[in-house]
Amino acid sequence: MEEKNKSKSIVEAGIMSAITFVLMMLTSLPGIGTIISFAIPIPIALLYLKYNLKTSICSIVISGILIGFFMGSIYGIQLAVTNGIIGLVLGTCVRKKFSGIKSFIYLIVANTIGVLIEIALLFSVFTGITFNQYINDLVNTFNEAAKISEQMMGSSQANTQMIELMKSMDASFIINIIPMVLVMVIIMRAFLSYTVGKYIINKLGFKLNSLPPFSKWFFNPILIAAVVLINLFVMLLVSKGVISNKGMYMLTLNLLFAMLIIQGLAVVSNLLKYRYRFSNFLIVFISILMVTSIPQLFGILGLIDVLIDIRGVDPNSLGSYIKEKLKKKVQ
Repeated sequence: MEEKNKSKSIVEAGIMSAITFVLMMLTSLPGIGTIISFAIPIPIALLYLKYNLKTSICSIVISGILIGFFMGSIYGIQLAVTNGIIGLVLGTCVRKKFSGIKSFIYLIVANTIGVLIEIALLFSVFTGITFNQYINDLVNTFNEAAKISEQMMGSSQANTQMIELMKSMDASFIINIIPMVLVMVIIMRAFLSYTVGKYIINKLGFKLNSLPPFSKWFFNPILIAAVVLINLFVMLLVSKGVISNKGMYMLTLNLLFAMLIIQGLAVVSNLLKYRYRFSNFLIVFISILMVTSIPQLFGILGLIDVLIDIRGVDPNSLGSYIKEKLKKKVQ
């Protein structure tokens, strides 16, 4: 019986390796390749769930070697390692029955490791590309795009503003926005990994726990306070000349603002969903319309909710603490 199970695991590992290999090959297709890339970790996660870590790692190694033969060793290592980590994390989240929030956080960590590995491989001795060379190539690309746009789009006020913005993207500007772009990419990749993973894994009879409804989302006040303190600390370092790059300051500032906007959006979503019974489509449409017009309002609303917990969903908020104290006094 044990020999039969072992043979079955080897066969399934081979099949999953072949599926993973095909999916990796399809990532080179323009457009659809990006969507397919988020399905690559699924076979690895399934092997981990059905068998063990050893079987999953064997599948990762085999797929990486095959991709290395056909598309280059660097690409093979990148796809195998990054998707292998995400697949194993997905499998762990399902096996240990982590909550939706905890699973999402683990996927953010996994995607962060994946992005760092991709960056390390991009600027490794194997590629011969340096960081400065890469930045200069980006600057040249933006300058060329600005010239082409200027020739094709004419000189209306809107076009002129866009072209001037593209021309202003020098090396310093790009270096400053890199941290913020990386954080956005990591969070988006983690969310898509979670969404695709949950859909497929749950269809196959396993269960990856859901995130709470968006209308119930909130950030812990301690986390908000930590981001504020980090922002102030980085601002102090920049003002003292300890850090010349303002990228980290802009990252923490924009991260704080984004967190408050998300919380403000959750408050509005809660109001529209439970008080006015709007459909999800209408809630999304109204939210996008409003947040693109008056993001500051959502930031302020989010800050108020962090402090007094308008919806009553955060037991650690100042509002919940005051309500609890008042209840005890009344009793």
